[in-house]
Amino acid sequence: MERLISIPQLAKLLNRHRTRIYVYQKTGYLPPAIMRNGRTIGWRESDITRWMEENKDAQNR
Repeated sequence: MERLISIPQLAKLLNRHRTRIYVYQKTGYLPPAIMRNGRTIGWRESDITRWMEENKDAQNR
């Protein structure tokens, strides 16, 4: 099973506040999150890695 990245982990990885992660999620800027156990959400590590490669310039904002 692939590793999931949580909101706090993603916020630290992107150097953004967790509320910004929620905005990115809501606007579709991030890849779709996965819901596990009906409550926990996270992103596949491979999706985030690919997204980061595709959006290198945008991350420096």
